[in-house]
Amino acid sequence: MIVVQSGRNELPSDRVTFYCGTMIHREEGRVSRKIPATVAYVPQRRVNVPIVAWQDTHLLAWNPQRRCEAVSSKFQTFYEDGRLNYLSNGENNGYPIICALLEKQETCSGENQLFQIREGSKPEDVIVRLKKIFEGDSSKPIYQNSGDRIYVPMSKFLENAPSVEVETSTSN
Repeated sequence: MIVVQSGRNELPSDRVTFYCGTMIHREEGRVSRKIPATVAYVPQRRVNVPIVAWQDTHLLAWNPQRRCEAVSSKFQTFYEDGRLNYLSNGENNGYPIICALLEKQETCSGENQLFQIREGSKPEDVIVRLKKIFEGDSSKPIYQNSGDRIYVPMSKFLENAPSVEVETSTSN
């Protein structure tokens, strides 16, 4: 898979940067297609780490590109504010969500929500997938189309998650 930087000429070399890129998704026996993906550039490793590939259209008002841009911006804001120490799962207004936490004692809410999961899906499964990525058990980002609270330490995730190649693009 290749992540293409959408409209970004150069990423800062001194800080983690979350952005909405484009992944080339290849499925066996199918034509490759581009899908939006939330990606983190990790300058200490000089790599791009895919986090979530946005292909789900269950939120009618949010197409995958719009959702990618909004969620990538939230990741960046929480990171810059020092509130992205952990990812966890929870609920907001009865909907399953993934949220950013400063401390494990916090609970998920609308204030720290990163993104909503399809109703009927299990957000703890999403967190387990993220945890497997940072532990090196998986090299694929979460594809958004598919219990207990689980925590993913973001610093460990960014240190250990598999990276992808980047192709610079100046067009959107």
